[in-house]
Amino acid sequence: MEENDWVIEFGYDDIKSMFDPIVERSIKMIHMQLDNNRKTCTAMFLVEELSQSKYSQKKIKQEFRHRMKNILVLLQSIAISYGAALYGL
Repeated sequence: MEENDWVIEFGYDDIKSMFDPIVERSIKMIHMQLDNNRKTCTAMFLVEELSQSKYSQKKIKQEFRHRMKNILVLLQSIAISYGAALYGL
C-alpha cells in the first residue's frame, strides 16, 4: 500500500470534539480575566490563531454578547503592530 492510498475522514462531530475543549478553556480564561478586572471592559480584541477560527469566534461572541459591546477580530499582523506602537517599540 502506498502513502497516497490513505484517506482519513473526519465528521463534524469529530472536529467539534477536538475544538470544543480548547474553545471552552479560552472562554473560561476570558471569564476569569473579566471577573478579576476592577474596571468595566467595553471591547474585546480576538487575536492569534484560535481567533481566526470562525467557530471559536462564534462561540466567544455568543458567550459574551451580553457582557461586551464590541468583540472584534484583528488580523495578527495588525495586532502585533498595534501592541508594539502602544509600548513604543
